[in-house]
Amino acid sequence: MAEALFRPIRGWRYDPTRAGALDALAAPPYDVIAQSDVERLLESSPHNVIRLELPSAVDANDPYGSASRAWNEWTSNGFLQRDETAHFYLVRHTFTLDGVRTGRFEIMGAVRLAQWEQGAVLPHEHTHEAAKQDRLMLMNALHANVSPILALYEDDDGAIRILLRAISSRPPDASFTDLAGDDYEVWHVTDPGEVGAIRLGVSGPLFVADGHHRYETALTYLDQRGDETSDGENAIRYIMAALTSIEDPGLVSLPYHRLIQGLPDDARARLMRQVETYFKAEEIAIDGLSDAEAAERYASAIKAQDLPMMALIEPPGDVLKLLRPLEPGIFEGLLTGESEAWERLGPCVFLDVLLTHGVGANQHEAETRGWLSYPRDAAEAIGAVREGGCDAGFLLQAVSMTDMTEAAEAGERLPPKSTYFFPKVATGIVLNSLAGRLED
Repeated sequence: MAEALFRPIRGWRYDPTRAGALDALAAPPYDVIAQSDVERLLESSPHNVIRLELPSAVDANDPYGSASRAWNEWTSNGFLQRDETAHFYLVRHTFTLDGVRTGRFEIMGAVRLAQWEQGAVLPHEHTHEAAKQDRLMLMNALHANVSPILALYEDDDGAIRILLRAISSRPPDASFTDLAGDDYEVWHVTDPGEVGAIRLGVSGPLFVADGHHRYETALTYLDQRGDETSDGENAIRYIMAALTSIEDPGLVSLPYHRLIQGLPDDARARLMRQVETYFKAEEIAIDGLSDAEAAERYASAIKAQDLPMMALIEPPGDVLKLLRPLEPGIFEGLLTGESEAWERLGPCVFLDVLLTHGVGANQHEAETRGWLSYPRDAAEAIGAVREGGCDAGFLLQAVSMTDMTEAAEAGERLPPKSTYFFPKVATGIVLNSLAGRLED
């Protein structure tokens, strides 16, 4: 198994004397920018990073040319300036979840690219091609990483966390609040001892939590520019990453739920027959409860000792059915994964048992036909069923870090939309040029 390499970078950062405060310059990563927020981001500053990260919001006819022109202008005119020395950038990211303010550490630098099979960096989900094509076009236009991937490292003895706490006891070098109200404090880590400890402490394997599309795009970009890769320290051999410890209490993995709509009658009958064949159901009345109250009732139910695998709601939406496997080993012969984690995970069982062997379509086919969608909010899923536009909703549990890493180390990749790591890391804190050598 290859060893993961995590390196400091000479990042490009906004000059606050020219570009203004990061509050008006940062943006979410491209894949979670809500349409309702696009104008707000564009209007917040003429140099908001959305112009690089999602250039189609600026120029739908020539998005990559628009991004290239903005990058060249901002780097030439000093709105973006490159640090003189290589840094790690320590971020304390504070956010609100379920009314509770919490936070996590993210260390920003560059991870050496390696093929998945080498084992230094491991995926946990499958991806779709369309997003990778978009990100490749953007990389070719900018020759830079605009947003970091989020990757996870193991810190079993807590040594790195102790170091990060010590670094964060100093006054931050920058701070800002993003569009969602998340607070960021940033420290520039240049001390050789601290840099060395971080490099040694996150040797891997690393698990990609968010950014599979960007990572695979970077591998394609590297392959296309093979004549530039003879130098092992060339920046194109790396990808900008924000690293978080798997043990960090602020690391949050939320589920995507599943909505089924528009199925032919025979396919819907097969789906429900699979539910009856392979699961036992415990009914919870939610009649008279609001969507939010029903979601809270579900959240309370899954905290019980005998956890359900998922919950089913059908029109008119007055009952939740908590689904558990009918008996141990009942899914044998149906599952495409072989690890013990696979048969415990709702997204995997939903795909193999209910979708493939019930509906008769794989996940991509079901999406393409408009049969499958993925709300992140349980109340939204419940409301969609109650409004009559859906055949059924399946509420899934979050994938645990233990199950995710077990499946990844077994060489398995979970179905798309299995995990939603919350919150996303803001784009615009630091950008990474792919020209030249990494630290030169």
